[in-house]
Amino acid sequence: MKIYALFILLCAMTLASCVAEPPSPSVAASLGKPVILKLDQTAKFEDGLEVTFVDVPSDGRCSSCTASFAAVIALRMTVPGKSPVLVNLSTPPLNEMRGDPLPYAIKFVNLTPQRKYPPDALNRAEYVVTVTINK
Repeated sequence: MKIYALFILLCAMTLASCVAEPPSPSVAASLGKPVILKLDQTAKFEDGLEVTFVDVPSDGRCSSCTASFAAVIALRMTVPGKSPVLVNLSTPPLNEMRGDPLPYAIKFVNLTPQRKYPPDALNRAEYVVTVTINK
């Protein structure tokens, strides 16, 4: 009986640890002003545009390295009456954009955290991006 109770307790603890965190609440944003987003958070603009910080598919930035690379930030842009568009924005030194955000222009401002040394692991949940969006 004790083994059965221990088994039930372990199963309950395992299930409790699997519960996902609720998504971050959306934030109000204005065109032309910096907007700060946590991963999976959405900015809602006054003209109906919604921008969600979806992912950081790659991150080669390193503050103490002689050769540091770019990170790629994935944003989902939703305009009323149109299908959502996925835009991949590269940080410096690349400063590239893949996807069509028109009629909007996106400017990268900042992405944190950043590795200090190459073997450092980053916690995906801690990513915060700052961008400015204009029309």
